[in-house]
Amino acid sequence: MRTLTRRVPPSSIDGVARDDEEQIGALLAEAADAWTRGDAAGFVAVFAPDSDFVGNDGVLRRGRLANQRWHSRLLSGVFRGSRLVLECESLRFLNTEVALAHTLSSIVFPWRSEPSPRTSSRGTWVLIRQDGRWLVSAVQHSRLRPTGGSGVARLSSTVVSLRGRLTRRPGRRSRSGRAV
Repeated sequence: MRTLTRRVPPSSIDGVARDDEEQIGALLAEAADAWTRGDAAGFVAVFAPDSDFVGNDGVLRRGRLANQRWHSRLLSGVFRGSRLVLECESLRFLNTEVALAHTLSSIVFPWRSEPSPRTSSRGTWVLIRQDGRWLVSAVQHSRLRPTGGSGVARLSSTVVSLRGRLTRRPGRRSRSGRAV
């Protein structure tokens, strides 16, 4: 999948640097890696203590602790052994301390080797810089559910793109040791 980054002209926001984009990319990768390890504490470590998380179920979870409890139940239950494929579609800096990211993500269950349209979603992430470090302030996920027509083609294209990301990672193995 091609990562799209909308750059803000330096004259608009002084101080936004390539380093900020890299830090946010690393933060998103850290969250995805923690999910794949089944580590709820690691997943929420990139969230601010007072962060908000709205999942695909529409429920608002306030605070890092509530978010961790929710993800701990998910990662030890229905999503045990799953992988999270997370791709940043766009990143926009609202000022030097606040960024907005749009992501595509999919959960890959242990018995599958590729993402499924049923587990794909689009996320809106608000990131803030605190004490020199980027943290997630809020996330809202929406399940990708086209109603027909061209939406089905777009969803298929999204899933194909996510599958492509998995196949570009040579040597990657699932938790069971099988090559993916």
